[in-house]
Amino acid sequence: MAESLIMDVPNHQGEVPLRLSLGWGGFAAEHIVVDGKTGYSYKFTGQSHYLALHDIWHEDGEIMVDGMARDRCGDIRNTITYLPQGCSVSGWAKPKPRINSVTLLYFDPHALRAVLGQRYLSINPRPFVHVRNWSLQSTLQKLQTLIKSPDPDDLQAESLCLLAAIEVLNVVIGSENGRLSERQFRRVFDFIAANLHKNIGVTELADVAGLTRFHFSRAFKNVTGRSPYSFVLAYRVEQSIPLLDDPRLSLEAVARAVGFRSAVQFSRAFREVKGLSPAAYRRSIT
Repeated sequence: MAESLIMDVPNHQGEVPLRLSLGWGGFAAEHIVVDGKTGYSYKFTGQSHYLALHDIWHEDGEIMVDGMARDRCGDIRNTITYLPQGCSVSGWAKPKPRINSVTLLYFDPHALRAVLGQRYLSINPRPFVHVRNWSLQSTLQKLQTLIKSPDPDDLQAESLCLLAAIEVLNVVIGSENGRLSERQFRRVFDFIAANLHKNIGVTELADVAGLTRFHFSRAFKNVTGRSPYSFVLAYRVEQSIPLLDDPRLSLEAVARAVGFRSAVQFSRAFREVKGLSPAAYRRSIT
């Protein structure tokens, strides 16, 4: 791989980050796993575009990107970072003691020019850091699975790489086309996460984003593919999973902790999202 993220991880009992790397005509991808037992620093500057899907939870950390303010790092699981050609990133991190990983895609600018032609040449891509975009996340997760497979299919790999590159273009220009900007979405998501145990209304979310209720609902769905209600419902269900793993907590207690008014409402939503009741889920893990 001609270009790659440079990581400085202090040796911990002989362990080093696990890297899986593959390349397909104009695209290169890698999956890096760190054990979370020690901190590390990183940097990247290259002539390729850089796209990262994070599954990392930090106790502390900081990221610096050309032209952007320094950003503190916390829970950045399922977030995406994009750097256009020539843009630099550096930082340091103290991850939580869990299996943390990042999936990276590097691609030659010419790989997009060949497909998008003048449309690509007419834009000036801007970097973004730790944003959430469900469509792009899904594409990169499929690419991650492919990287980790013993015999990846080249056609599928190239198709996923190209799809991810095109979706980045949509994310970059999206905030100017009836979509939430990355900063707006991040503020909204942080508000949801901090107030999950409370009743959350569309008016509150729109105020956080600085939009009217009508424009917010449309812009939010254009980014996530879901209405604000559907998104918050699914997020509440996902956050209930680790609580259900604790047999000492009643279903009523779990429901209240993630913002449902009752165990009945919680069970209905859980079944809608997961296809089984929370009680059935609990039985499946015992």
